[in-house]
Amino acid sequence: MLEFEIQALSGQGGRSYQEDCQGHRVAGGILCLVVSDGAGGHGGGHIASELAVRAVLDQHAHEPAFLPETVARLIELAHRVVQSGQQKFPQYPDMRATLVLALCELATGRVLLGNVGDSRGYVLARGAVQLRTRDHSIAQQMIDAGMLTADRRERPRGGNVLFASLGMEDAPEPYVYELTAPLTGGESLMLCTDGFWEALDERVVCEGVQAGTTVASTLAVLESQLLGSIQPGHDNYTALLARCRVAQPSFLDADSTVILRVPPGGDDDRQRTVILPRSGR
Repeated sequence: MLEFEIQALSGQGGRSYQEDCQGHRVAGGILCLVVSDGAGGHGGGHIASELAVRAVLDQHAHEPAFLPETVARLIELAHRVVQSGQQKFPQYPDMRATLVLALCELATGRVLLGNVGDSRGYVLARGAVQLRTRDHSIAQQMIDAGMLTADRRERPRGGNVLFASLGMEDAPEPYVYELTAPLTGGESLMLCTDGFWEALDERVVCEGVQAGTTVASTLAVLESQLLGSIQPGHDNYTALLARCRVAQPSFLDADSTVILRVPPGGDDDRQRTVILPRSGR
């Protein structure tokens, strides 16, 4: 059984507003992490990202499941909710958002990820990237075609144009991934918006996550490096970092204890529970 230390950082960068949103929830033994970024230039991005994150987390709480189809359905739901928001907030008829989510089955360590747009998910272990999501962007298409390397510094003008996002007219086709080997303890899941990953070299992120003693201290160091490298007008940035470890056993061992219900009566008529060690062990 795994448990996670989870922390988020988020900042406006060089903007006067914040369009990123993030959250996490455990339901049915499954951890759900989600990050969304309101797509720039459309207006209402702060509403779109919040609607998307709430839709994913609420649905996960209502009906937790661990299947690739579940990831696709959660993203499809978020897309429909953003489209509904376009009707509810007529001043933002073209609101859009990116989204990345991760599901981890705590009992097995299995991980699924899914994304639309250029918010990314990473699985990091031993100072290296085990899995990285793909962007729905012009730059990603150029990388896939061998016309561009994955170096963030080589991103061409217009390369950040997205061809898929939540709220577009046609339902987006999300990328869905399953980690080939389950988490065993010590690995980290990181979900982030483009304002975070564009500002930091991937090697720096891997080394920072590997060296950090706590999730909070790791993010503090990464944020300091990010703020030292960004230019005026830099985009909002958000990162949600979750580091796993093997859960410590509970003090209560079901095989070595007996639970006795003390019947009401006497001076105390309330039901009480007494835990006693099992005899003969």
